[in-house]
Amino acid sequence: MKLLTSLLLGGSLLFSGVPAQSSTVDEHQKLWNSLEDAGINIVLNDVDFCDGNVDGAYIPILKTIIVCQDRASSISSRQVDWTHNDLDTLRHEAHHVVQDCIDGRLGDDYSRPLFGTKQELNAFVSDILTDEQVGYIIKGYREQGASNDTIIMELEAFAVAEAVSPDTIADAVSRSCNV
Repeated sequence: MKLLTSLLLGGSLLFSGVPAQSSTVDEHQKLWNSLEDAGINIVLNDVDFCDGNVDGAYIPILKTIIVCQDRASSISSRQVDWTHNDLDTLRHEAHHVVQDCIDGRLGDDYSRPLFGTKQELNAFVSDILTDEQVGYIIKGYREQGASNDTIIMELEAFAVAEAVSPDTIADAVSRSCNV
């Protein structure tokens, strides 16, 4: 726990001046397209996965993002109107694709944070997420048995989804996945 606490202390901001994320479906089309161009299958409302307790997932080995829309029925995988949270989930899971592609190999089950140093990551996360949010994320993933490395990846993805525009994430997908 001390490692995570120290990770979330000061440093320099890598994404300074990045515009806040957008909240319309149209503003996310470029992100959707860049994910598909990278070879990612995007699945909405998978009835076997989306049980009401999960917003989404990125499954590297399957090169698949699952988004569980807030307004979806538990018995249908039909797309419904997108909520702010649904779009946030798409950005979050797309960032996991960036983390997966950083080494240029999509779906190889190796991921790492985008930020090169703990100080950069710490500054970015602490500028975007409150201490309460960070604590909630750490507690939730700890309860699921997540490693420190997984928690670091999740903190970065939550912060990116909150603060980085879908266009910027789309560009990162294209660059990191060599599209």
